[in-house]
Amino acid sequence: MEKKRDTKRKIIQAALEIFPELGFENTSMRLIAEKCGITKPAVYYYFKNKNELFQGLVSIGHDHSIHRIGQIAESDISIQKKLTEILLMRFKVFPKHPKVKKFIGWTFTNGGKFFETNDFLENIDEFKNMLIDIIQTAIDNKELSNSLNVEHFVAIIIGTSNYYSKQHFIFDLPPLSQEKAENIVNILLNGAL
Repeated sequence: MEKKRDTKRKIIQAALEIFPELGFENTSMRLIAEKCGITKPAVYYYFKNKNELFQGLVSIGHDHSIHRIGQIAESDISIQKKLTEILLMRFKVFPKHPKVKKFIGWTFTNGGKFFETNDFLENIDEFKNMLIDIIQTAIDNKELSNSLNVEHFVAIIIGTSNYYSKQHFIFDLPPLSQEKAENIVNILLNGAL
């Protein structure tokens, strides 16, 4: 069982490196197998085609983000701290893994066109709905005004997160700092009270 996990991990690591270097069209299962030092049929054992492998990489990032937002939502911290943690979560994990950082930067530019539309839209909706639940809970707990337009507020949070993510992952600018995230959240919350 450990050997299977190790082989799959090698395939994922190779794909994270090759997709951004060569692009989707020029990446092949053969190249990934060669990079891993395994046979091409071994790659097909784990992923039936290149598209499934690419979607698998995207799903890993999505699943991690959803898990982290769930932890934040369940925590007993203030709405201010929850929103700050949500803005910072991409910058705390992904930059520690250079291949992942490069893959994310590539997906923001050329790689994004290879997302399976329905899966991608479902992922966005899941993320958005979790944020809506967090904001609605804060409204119910009287941390935020009940006159707040939750959908618009969530769109601003997502837009802010994407803006700073693109700066970091595409242009290699410094990640969003704790202080800057706190300032952004304070501005948003002051307008939402």
